[in-house]
Amino acid sequence: MAKIKRAQRFSGLPEGRRYVEVVTDLRTAPLGDQSVAIMGGAVADMVLHEVLVAYRKCLDRLAATGFPSTIPSGFSRKIDTCAKFALFGRWVDEDLNSIREIRNAAAHGLEVFSFDDPEINDRTHKMHFAASRFRYEGREVPTTSRERFAHDVEWVTDLLFEDARRRANGMRRATFILAGGVADASQDFRVK
Repeated sequence: MAKIKRAQRFSGLPEGRRYVEVVTDLRTAPLGDQSVAIMGGAVADMVLHEVLVAYRKCLDRLAATGFPSTIPSGFSRKIDTCAKFALFGRWVDEDLNSIREIRNAAAHGLEVFSFDDPEINDRTHKMHFAASRFRYEGREVPTTSRERFAHDVEWVTDLLFEDARRRANGMRRATFILAGGVADASQDFRVK
């Protein structure tokens, strides 16, 4: 029997379907909770792959740094590799692990997955970038667990993409990607 192949990188998506369209679907498409959780995890996993590729290309002395010559295949291993080389701060690390755990609950659990589950709801309340102070101009503040999850996936992946782009272009790293208490909790962060 032939293996069913699905896109594992953004370049493998059909024409006209790229990162922006997939992330928009997390917020707006009529998808079930399980689909949103699995797609959100897949988006974060793909973005981490892109980040690791960008950093691997930027590092002059791979052997000296111990940076892997091949990209790890698992979501957890990608998170761990990025954390080991301080490619992001504590907030991004914690939120990526929350995204991974929510994705795993949706993909591997025997129960029907719901963002209304008290454990899932509690986890999304603890996600740093799901907080109302991190928002895009003109959008409502996320109020439900599902909205917070989709919002957090978008913020974290946008931060990772922006930092990788800056790094690939020889620019200074965006300090916000290293947040773990850097941002003032009373400050609003709005992106147009």
